[in-house]
Amino acid sequence: MPHNQLSDLRAMGGPDEAQSVTSSSFWAAFLATLYLAVSWITAPAAIVLSLILVGFNAGMPYCLAVPLLYAGLIQASTVLVRAPICIILLSMSMRSSSAFCGALIATVMSALLSVPVAPWPKILDIISVAQCYYAKCEMLGHLESIKPEKSVLAFHPHGILAIGFGVNGAFNPKFCRHAGTIKVLVDRILRYSNPLFKIMVEWYTQPNHSSWDSADRSTIIKLMQTGVNLSIIPGGFMEATLFCYGTDRVAIKKKKGLIKLCLQHGYHIHPIYTFGESDSFHAFQGLRKLRLWLARYNIPTVIFFGNPWCPFLPRTQTKIMTFVGKPLEIPHIENPSDEDVEKWHGQYVEALISLFNEKKAEAGKPDATLEVF
Repeated sequence: MPHNQLSDLRAMGGPDEAQSVTSSSFWAAFLATLYLAVSWITAPAAIVLSLILVGFNAGMPYCLAVPLLYAGLIQASTVLVRAPICIILLSMSMRSSSAFCGALIATVMSALLSVPVAPWPKILDIISVAQCYYAKCEMLGHLESIKPEKSVLAFHPHGILAIGFGVNGAFNPKFCRHAGTIKVLVDRILRYSNPLFKIMVEWYTQPNHSSWDSADRSTIIKLMQTGVNLSIIPGGFMEATLFCYGTDRVAIKKKKGLIKLCLQHGYHIHPIYTFGESDSFHAFQGLRKLRLWLARYNIPTVIFFGNPWCPFLPRTQTKIMTFVGKPLEIPHIENPSDEDVEKWHGQYVEALISLFNEKKAEAGKPDATLEVF
């Protein structure tokens, strides 16, 4: 492990953290990164592939029903809904060992959604070691300006695995100390219907400190009424779809809803930018209009390639540098006009661009430019 990486991580906190980093190895970082990647992207894919595997053996009518069965498995909120679907899958696949294997995978994934999970504080220590996977990985900027309540920490860009948001943010002891009591917000299906990810974030839950929830509007309103700090990726799947290796891009021009909610509830918002996120993977660039249209419905369509010897993991030579900007002090306006929203959204975009230009030399990218969509 590079000496400078150890020094950076020791600087995060006290002796206990330094000791945990010193005793770690690249392979511990690799396993932490592997678990993050697997929990983030592979569980839904495993369910889809298992259903297709059953469908090929059950005939065309079943293949046409795959989208409905998939929706039923991941959207259902209780085992009472998922169990009948799994029974149907298993009964339809009894004549083929490969089909039965597919049905079994879907059943196991569905069963995991119903497993009760108790908080496991050690998960933060285990996952935070993922920073050592990269050539450099740290969070800098105006962390001290984060207030204990009514702060939105808005991360850009999404990238493929949202490394800045996850590794430098949610699973970073340094960030957790400054952010205080915080709700980390992600796509609802990822949070509640992706079994491996659901288990991980429920392990992460720390009463009166940190937990994960859905990034839908109704949930954000409910949380803002309590004044708790929020961590979110405003660009979402739209930003992930626009991902291009070596190009700094954000999708924020039309994302005005979060600013309106900040106005209505008296929240201030910190622009946060991660340099190096765009260097972590190569990604397919074709069919962009179609993929952006699907992203509007929260359907991710990203094909990517990272580490040569483990393509769904990021490139190890990447330098992930996340900078927290100063808060944009948004006024409290219970019924903001369209002009109010437009004004403060414009100021947020300007603040994000300003942060990017201010920190790009420090991040080792003095000639970088930010494309704003």
